[in-house]
Order: sequence, then structure tokens, then C-alpha cells
Amino acid sequence: MAAIGRGILLAAILAVSPLDARAGHTPEMGLKPGQVYNLWTNINACLLAFAGIVSDDPDWHEELAAMPAESFPGKRPADVLAQVDRYRARLDRLRHLAELTPTQRGPKDQAHITHSDVYLTSSEVLHAQVELLIRFTGPEQLVSQFYVRHREDEKTPSQVFALVELASRRLEQILANIGPLNAPTE
Repeated sequence: MAAIGRGILLAAILAVSPLDARAGHTPEMGLKPGQVYNLWTNINACLLAFAGIVSDDPDWHEELAAMPAESFPGKRPADVLAQVDRYRARLDRLRHLAELTPTQRGPKDQAHITHSDVYLTSSEVLHAQVELLIRFTGPEQLVSQFYVRHREDEKTPSQVFALVELASRRLEQILANIGPLNAPTE
């Protein structure tokens, strides 16, 4: 009898639950592309700081910093998340060199990707990248500047995609110029 009661309760909960939650997706939390854009602004800043570990060549740093974001019209949250996953895979190559665990992948069902999915996955990338930076600089590295809230004007998924793609190009340059990285000894 108790099993029947639990079954009825479960059916009632599922009936009133949002569809995305029942399908195993992140429920939409009202996040907007501007909030994701903010994260990728911080990720790019952290990436430029990491470039200082890779090389002390000021011309190369200037070149990385001056790289422009390109235009990618018509992008949807699923396109952005796919680009984030490509970036995440490259970041994991660096994390492997630092003997850090790989980052977590975002949702796999590309048909129901929301801004919240992209935001949560991008947050994981930011934290993983800051952890990598700290691994090579030690605890004296200040990281609060990578968690700054920038203006969140109306942004589009295409603009977010452009920032993720910019970070990907920068990361490729870093990977191409990486020499022997040595984590600080404790």
C-alpha cells in the first residue's frame, strides 16, 4: 500500500514539474546571454593572465590582447555550448599538464540547450581556468578580478559565441607557445 502511495506522489510531482527538469535538463533560471558574455569576458582576462606564465614576450602578450572578436551571426545557445565544449577540451589539455582533473562536460542533448545550461557550463570553465592559473602562480595570485561583474547590456548568443571563439584562438596560441611549465613547489 505504501508503494502505491509513493507511486501516486511521484506521478503528481512529475505532473507539475517543468518539462526540462523531467527530461534531465537544467531548468531555465531566467539567465540571459549578457550574463554568459560576462563570464567569457572574465575567462578571456584570466587567459591573458595565464599567457604571462607561458611567455614573458611583451609583443606576444600585446598580440594576444589585441585579437579581435569575430562576427558569427545566427547562433543559438546550443551553438554556444558546443563552442564552450571545444574550448573546455583544449583547457583540459593544459589541466592535464598541471595534473588537474578534467572539467565536466555540459549537457549532451543539444535540442534543449538553454542560456542557463551555457551559463552553468561556462562557470565551470571559469573556475577550472582560475584553478589552473593558481596552480602555476601559487596562492599569491589574486583572482578576484576574474569574478568581476561587467555591464550586462543586451547581448545575443552570437556575441557570446564570438567571445568563446576568441578565447579558443587565444588558447590555441598559448598551447602552441607553451614550453615546460612548472607548478610551484609547496
